[in-house]
Amino acid sequence: MISLLLILLFAFIAFGIGNLSLKVLFRSLSEAPLNKIERIGHALALGLGIGSLGTFFLGICGFYAPFPIGFWWSILGVAGLANAIISRGSNPLPLIEGVSDESNPTHNPFQLQTDVESVQAGVASDAPTRSAGFPLHKGRETKSPLNTRHFLPLLCGFALIFFGIVSLVNCFVAPGGLQWDAISYHLADQKLFIQLGRIVSLPTEHHSNFPLIADTLFGVGLLFSDFVLANLFSLLFGVATVCVLYGYCARTLSHEKGLIAATLFVTTPVILWEFSVAYIDLAVSLYTCAGIFALLSARQKQDSVVSTPARNGEWNRGFLLLAALEMGFALGCKYLALVPFLLAAIWLFFASRRLRETITFAGIALLLASPWLVRNLVTVHNPVYPFAYSLFPSSKYWSADRAAAYQGEQDSFGETHKLSQPLQSLSNLLRAPLKLLTHPDRYSNPGEFSFFATAGIVFGIGILSLLLPGLPSTVRLPVLFGIAQLAGWFFAAQVMRYVITFAPLFCVGAAELIGRAIETAKRSTSENQREGVEEGKVQRGVRAENTTSSSLNKGLVVSLLAGQVGLALWGVARLPNKIQEAVGGGVGWSSLSLFTIKDALTDGNEAHLRRTLDNYAAIEWLNTNTPKDAKVLFYDDVRGFHLDRFFVWADYNHSSWIDYSLLSDENLLTKWLRKEGFGYALINLNQVWSSR
Repeated sequence: MISLLLILLFAFIAFGIGNLSLKVLFRSLSEAPLNKIERIGHALALGLGIGSLGTFFLGICGFYAPFPIGFWWSILGVAGLANAIISRGSNPLPLIEGVSDESNPTHNPFQLQTDVESVQAGVASDAPTRSAGFPLHKGRETKSPLNTRHFLPLLCGFALIFFGIVSLVNCFVAPGGLQWDAISYHLADQKLFIQLGRIVSLPTEHHSNFPLIADTLFGVGLLFSDFVLANLFSLLFGVATVCVLYGYCARTLSHEKGLIAATLFVTTPVILWEFSVAYIDLAVSLYTCAGIFALLSARQKQDSVVSTPARNGEWNRGFLLLAALEMGFALGCKYLALVPFLLAAIWLFFASRRLRETITFAGIALLLASPWLVRNLVTVHNPVYPFAYSLFPSSKYWSADRAAAYQGEQDSFGETHKLSQPLQSLSNLLRAPLKLLTHPDRYSNPGEFSFFATAGIVFGIGILSLLLPGLPSTVRLPVLFGIAQLAGWFFAAQVMRYVITFAPLFCVGAAELIGRAIETAKRSTSENQREGVEEGKVQRGVRAENTTSSSLNKGLVVSLLAGQVGLALWGVARLPNKIQEAVGGGVGWSSLSLFTIKDALTDGNEAHLRRTLDNYAAIEWLNTNTPKDAKVLFYDDVRGFHLDRFFVWADYNHSSWIDYSLLSDENLLTKWLRKEGFGYALINLNQVWSSR
């Protein structure tokens, strides 16, 4: 319970300081058309980034402890609260109408619009519009076999609430063997930093040199509570992403399409799994996609209904600065954010034809990423350690053979993507969206693939949306950005989890395609109603046939959304939660299961870890029988988060810190290890195959 209260407190602080930042960015502008939900998402993104950045600086200065970190967040909280008090009674940002705006107090964001927005659909229509729930003409309204006016918001609302609750409860389940990255470094490194009282470069753990915006917040969770609060920070990143995605679609398309986009995002299996685990992909997704949405908004001349390209010189500087900050925080989460950053900078230059705006955008983003780049250059002689070894051959504790092995592991995922085989690589790239759906196991580690390592329908439908006539730029550009990032993902590292970082861009296109089909069916029904009033009994059979046809088309498209929701529900509630049961029954298995959650909460997390983590018995022994200042060597295993002692990865392939070439004699090796303070070793014979 304390973790729930703390995450609400940190969310309140992040929103407060983020809202203040938005007010500063847009204070001199006449237009900042953010709806309330969109503003919540951007404010959380900025606030979490600012809070994490300050925490990181305190950490590298040796103040990685509850009091100094708590003092820093208290300062942010006071600043945000003071801004809220000063701004009380006034709206700090101009808002567009809708999404619970005060200018429209009777508006319900879960009530679908029934107006046919022909400008957004790119189709001219002279059909009269009406308010939701009111017929065009007197008389009985023709009933559709599928009444999406009620069904769709209920479906979306159910999905968002149900899976939100499942994710929230799953945050209380201790990370087990499947959450490999969390218990190997995302959480484990932060636990070691807390033991040391500072953020350092761990000599045998190259991930400790990665950008740490998201990881540092996991560390805040461990400082003030435990893994539960760390998991809740990941959930908070997911909630902020949903807010930004829904808000962007509601502002530029419709509330209905915003609901569809948010639901598609949340019910994509690999995304849903990460809502409750301490991984960084949701944070990268939030910052990259929020940055791209802000950048595209800077190009648009906005009003409450439609977005049109701005004339030369009318770029919104506030949105440009917001995009730069959020893209900078993305670079502060993951090296691979360089791909969307470069794409955004190139697009900005060619779209604006103004070098000054491009330099400003790139400069601010790189400035926010510089703490990690500069730190790595100083400490390990490589700004993007351990990558680009050929450019930085003096990288500390690294070598050519280790770099080759590491790159080989990255290349082992997915399909052939070597530039030396251009035709085959191009063919595989074109088929990648389909392969993500039909062969998702190729993009996961062997033995770790489950139902919740699949990508769903979002990417394929998002690409198909480009075939829609009259597609507005507010949809076309996000999808094109997504395709470009998909190509970058294909050639960099075809890991399933990494597609999360650009999934919201495809959700925009998928929502437009599904929403367009619904609007077309509504328009057809409305026209038939009008013709029925005007023509009386003429051609009743033709009108009935048209209505049935449009309803069937609408039903087929809506079934895509309902199918994804249903599959996610099936995976959570019905699939077995053990690989053995799945293999025996000839079905897949679920890594996010109500059965697992129930067992963990009923039997306790200790029993859960004994069932799901094969090295936990050894870790329990070490925690019980060794001095608190003991140091442990991990061989053929790296998952040390649950160990309450200092540990290092000791295998040769991780680092040259233990120089096995000079310590070939066992007596020399033992003497050196004793000198460094190591008295214990954990050797996992079950994992020997994976580390050799």
